[in-house]
Amino acid sequence: MSSNGSSVSKESRTLGFQEDVDRYKCLCGRLAVRKATLVIAISTLIYSIAFIVLSATRLHHGHAILHVKFDNSTKNVTIGPALGAFFASAMGFNIVQFVTVITTLIALKKENQFFLVPKMMMQILTEIFYIAAAFVFAAVVFVKQYDFEYKVIGTVAWFEDKEYNVTEAKVRAMVTWAAVGLTFLAIACAILQVWTFTIVLGCYRMFRDKYDWGHWIEHSKDIRAGSFDPLVQLGTLQR
Repeated sequence: MSSNGSSVSKESRTLGFQEDVDRYKCLCGRLAVRKATLVIAISTLIYSIAFIVLSATRLHHGHAILHVKFDNSTKNVTIGPALGAFFASAMGFNIVQFVTVITTLIALKKENQFFLVPKMMMQILTEIFYIAAAFVFAAVVFVKQYDFEYKVIGTVAWFEDKEYNVTEAKVRAMVTWAAVGLTFLAIACAILQVWTFTIVLGCYRMFRDKYDWGHWIEHSKDIRAGSFDPLVQLGTLQR
């Protein structure tokens, strides 16, 4: 007897199911979706831990002040609350990512497609974020929303008290080119997210099909053994 009460073991139930077919492969049929999903999970695990550690080490900048020095004055801009919110959000996001990695690994271990659902939901939310970010960064490029009042050359001191010579033109150019780069980066991440989602979805379908195959094999054995009761089966389907 198996753990679920069936007289058919898991190995015999899935005997004959073919994973090595194009339906369950990616990269033009060169890599199985199971292995690709494992690669995605490990990659996500690495960068999630890295961002959690980075965010934790940067949270102590909660009272950071940006010192902007001009020829005859110094303007202090408190950026601590914004930085704190950013790093706290990044930490929370990556903690959730870490949890979805754990559920993905469980899915691969148990061959249970339902444990892949949290990962796919997170991928959908991340995709929405990347698309929204692309629109926001593109708007910064095409819509003039920033207007600097300071015309003189000054310096900007960052956390480590490094000073950078800036002018109004330099700041405008920096904002514009940063927005352009971030727009293309967000679009690239969105495309990559769609691709990885199709891989995880393929793994989900494979586990689902494998379960259905085993379910069919189990009842086929029951029919051949003469222990199959159509009324019992009908009641099972109705539930």
